[in-house]
Amino acid sequence: MEERDKNVIKPDITIDTDKSEVRVSGIKKLQGLLNSVLWLGTIILYFLISMNFGHWYLTWLMFVSASVGSVIIDMLVSMEEGNRKAALEHLHGILWLCSVIVYFVFSFTFGRWGTSWLIFPAAALVSTLLNFFIKENTD
Repeated sequence: MEERDKNVIKPDITIDTDKSEVRVSGIKKLQGLLNSVLWLGTIILYFLISMNFGHWYLTWLMFVSASVGSVIIDMLVSMEEGNRKAALEHLHGILWLCSVIVYFVFSFTFGRWGTSWLIFPAAALVSTLLNFFIKENTD
């Protein structure tokens, strides 16, 4: 058991109350770096694609997709830290962000705005089932 604990990366957070500083190292720095690169890359790609190809009406979906990527990064960090509850909350965030992406892509592509809203009740059902199976496995 001790051998396994040596390989786990634990966040090292130091709070110095005298200087009002918070120092974060390890996995939290990596999380911040990945999120920064993700959002910077999204902004650059958004402008490059939109200006060169003129697809302004579609490229805004890149930001919703980047939100999914950001939530995935946060979920992986929560799992690495052993915070299962936070990781599950991130999983629900991914579900709902993906639902929004599917809704807009389907609606814009097929013009079926009258029926595409059914994606959201389906996502609510999946969310409820996810909660049920997760609670059953943790008990």
